[in-house]
Parts: sequence; C-alpha cells; structure tokens
Amino acid sequence: MTIQIRFWKDHKMGKIFEDRTQIFWIITSTILVGVLGLVDFLTGLVYLDLDNFKQVNDKLGHDEGDKLIGPIASDLKGQLRNTDIVARLGGDEFAILFPETGQKEAQVVMSKVYSHVQDQLRQKYAFVTFSAGAVTYVAIPNSSSEAIKIADELMYSVKNSTKNGIHYSLYTG
Repeated sequence: MTIQIRFWKDHKMGKIFEDRTQIFWIITSTILVGVLGLVDFLTGLVYLDLDNFKQVNDKLGHDEGDKLIGPIASDLKGQLRNTDIVARLGGDEFAILFPETGQKEAQVVMSKVYSHVQDQLRQKYAFVTFSAGAVTYVAIPNSSSEAIKIADELMYSVKNSTKNGIHYSLYTG
C-alpha cells in the first residue's frame, strides 16, 4: 500500500514515469484491480510510438530529437485525465494507462490526444506522426510484460499498414 500511495502522490504532481520496473508494477496492479472487479470499470493500455522519429535524429541531430521528446511527453500528460498515467518506455515509445476505463472512454480520450499531438507535431516536425495500439483488458494477461507486448503488437499493426493512427482491441485472454 505504501508504494501505491507514493505512486499516486507522484502521479498527481504530474510526474511522467521513466522507471520501467515501476510502470510494470503499476500496469499489473491496475489491470488486476479492474479485471477482478474491485472497481467498476476495466483498464486500458496504449502503446504509442512516434513515426519517422529516426529522421529527426538523422537529419536534424540527436539534440533536436531530445527537444521533441520532452514536449511530447508533456503534451500527452496535458491531454489526459488526472487518473491516467504516462510512462516513457524508452526512445520515442510511451505507454498510457487508463485505470477504470472502458474501450469507448479510451477512444474518446485518445481521439483528443491524437488531434492535439498531431497539431503540435505539424508546427515544427510535419513529417513526424504517431502510431498507437490501445487495448482494453477484460481478462488478466500473464504479466505486465505480456500486457505491454499485446499493446505493442497492436501498435505495430498500425506501423506496418498505414502508420499515423490508432488501432483498438479488447483482450479477452
């Protein structure tokens, strides 16, 4: 309970998590709470990856790439609800956790996020977009790593087809 209380305190202060161990624990506990019915709603997890980010680093330099990532993380956090959690998984990859959120609610929030982030990217990096896989868990995956892998694979279904979009799925086990 102490870890959870500290987490929620940090989260309410607007912290964007970069500790993979911490975010994996948060994902596991949040999905468990939702699927076991300890709250009234399920849990959504989004795996988001910037499209064409490598071109920023290759053409404009790594410093410019770093200047892009920070504002993206802040923009993501700024478009989400107080209960939602953003974690940078590394490079240009982010996870967004939607506690107590069904698929329709996650679609509404992600639509807002998508529009806002795309507008921000167009201002300076018109060739950069993002692909995302959004999974709503109605069953418990074997681990937080599996939960992330499911969302990651869904995100890659976007990257390998059109890029610049979001695919949604229900995980039923």
